Amino acid sequence: MPGGFSAHIRHEHDLWNYLYYAVLLHEKSPTEYSGPESSVAALLEKEDLSFVPSNRALSIHLQEASSVASGTTTSQVSAADLDRIQHRLETTLHSNVESSHADLLHRIESLEHQLLTALAQIRETLHATPQQQQQQQQQPQTSTTLAS
Repeated sequence: MPGGFSAHIRHEHDLWNYLYYAVLLHEKSPTEYSGPESSVAALLEKEDLSFVPSNRALSIHLQEASSVASGTTTSQVSAADLDRIQHRLETTLHSNVESSHADLLHRIESLEHQLLTALAQIRETLHATPQQQQQQQQQPQTSTTLAS
């Protein structure tokens, strides 16, 4: 591929797609994972990004083999460039995972509060005297819905 690895990551495997994939796995139920999704999710759980290609691509290897056979050379991205790209991807992924984690914790706390409120209302209803139950039935009913 003309342009080497930098062209490869712009046209064939955009690095942002790996981030989108990680977010997809984070949002998807593990019971719905395919085999490859389970493998990548397990790696992400360990903060292992080895599934992200690092200066390796079949199209580049094929082009290099063709270039060697024809006696031409291709330009390559430097190791420092790749390190910067990998660091940027890891930083972005880590930041997004932390943000998603904080959001999920907030949602769980909110659901927990709603559940405890509903349980308290149920207990109050169960322990009410017959006279109190009759008064509660005469009052307009308010429904508590759980946020999704």
